[in-house]
Amino acid sequence: MKITNKTNLPEIIEEWAAYDNYNRGVAEFTTTELLKPERVLALERKHREEIEVDITDLAWRMSGQAKHIIFQHIAEQNPLRYIAEQRFTMAVAGTTISGQLDLYDTKEQTLYDYKESKVWKKILGDADEWIQQANINAFLCYNIGNFEVKRLENIVIFKDWSMRMAQRDKDYPQEPIKTWPLPLWDRNLTLQFIQKRVSLHQKALSNGELPLCSPAERWQRPAKWAAMKRGRKTAVKLFDSFIEAQAFIDEASDGKVLSIEERKAEDTRCMFYCDVAGFCPHGISVRKALP
Repeated sequence: MKITNKTNLPEIIEEWAAYDNYNRGVAEFTTTELLKPERVLALERKHREEIEVDITDLAWRMSGQAKHIIFQHIAEQNPLRYIAEQRFTMAVAGTTISGQLDLYDTKEQTLYDYKESKVWKKILGDADEWIQQANINAFLCYNIGNFEVKRLENIVIFKDWSMRMAQRDKDYPQEPIKTWPLPLWDRNLTLQFIQKRVSLHQKALSNGELPLCSPAERWQRPAKWAAMKRGRKTAVKLFDSFIEAQAFIDEASDGKVLSIEERKAEDTRCMFYCDVAGFCPHGISVRKALP
């Protein structure tokens, strides 16, 4: 990976960006890689030396690294209770996988992971990938670490949390940091999930046929139909279908001229957040369409 510094940040920031103490171990797939879309992982491996990332795109990595260092230091003061930042590697499904746990509490038999997230994730209850990651790591803890996991919890910091919004909306997270309990799968179910993910990735890597990432994997915002009013740039109201928008306009009684404007679906990940979009035909076409 090539790291650029397009905004001419100080050299100390460049040195931080170049510093990487991550150790993936000797496994063919890490937990994080297993959960990536097959197309993304295959293109990452194929274009590893060509991928360019600017320092500004790594900003949140700094706070993540700091958080791990702080919690690891605290855990090391009580080694009889806490196991921190330990990686387990296991042979499974004809290959090897590895996962690094953030923190295991031997007293509570709880596996924790530290996360930073925007508030919308909590509001929407969007935790599928977190659940999958936690259960794979719990599977490794049991089979390789030889310790029981009875609970899974993420310690989540909401990086865009607003006290004003918390006061106004009871459904908004009421604290900027909180635990997020996750369901614990049956081990057989976890093994089946791992085997499926390994099979999908091996197929993509071996035959070069890369399936298009799903709408969910592309973080797609679905198409909307906007009821627009003359002289106003923002929508009066958004609808999931043209029929709903037309019915709203037909019932409008304020005498203002209304029209319908289609807001096309947007693949947010492809547009802004995918490191291999420049090597993906779909990603290239999405970015070319950007204004």
